[in-house]
Amino acid sequence: MANLITYSDFSGLLTLPDAGDATVNQKCTDLITEFQNQILDDLMGYSLRKAFLADVAAVTPQNKWLLLLNGGEYTNDNGDLTYFQGVKKMLVYYIYAEIIRYYAFLTTQGSGEAQGKSNNATVEFDKFYRYYNMFIEEYRNCHDYLLYKYNNDADFANLTNLEKYFTNKFGI
Repeated sequence: MANLITYSDFSGLLTLPDAGDATVNQKCTDLITEFQNQILDDLMGYSLRKAFLADVAAVTPQNKWLLLLNGGEYTNDNGDLTYFQGVKKMLVYYIYAEIIRYYAFLTTQGSGEAQGKSNNATVEFDKFYRYYNMFIEEYRNCHDYLLYKYNNDADFANLTNLEKYFTNKFGI
């Protein structure tokens, strides 16, 4: 199964250091391959992940899966219009944080990314935690969407026992 995100999904504030470098590109791909299924299994369970990945790889994926993948709006159980960024953005935040941790990079004004020095370690960790927390927030939003769909959409309730994943290993 192909990865949901690729090196090209890292843009804007999430532009990877040394853009275009084959080594960074390969490390990014390796991290995506390593963590994508693990994170999706933690989020939704094995059977729902399999159904989700199979459908988004189809020529014409169902709208329910596209919404989960790319995010969007839905009306929650309280009647509030709710927006979430989707699984794709959630994975980008996580992989970006992992790349920061792996390479120990820090942002320098005007020149992109530069390798950090030990006396600047707090800057590197601040950046790591910022994007890891963005991942956690979007993970929670995706989980809330899945929980809403589980309670209100028979297609989701029949795919897996999502109740097992109401509280997951991230403590969400």
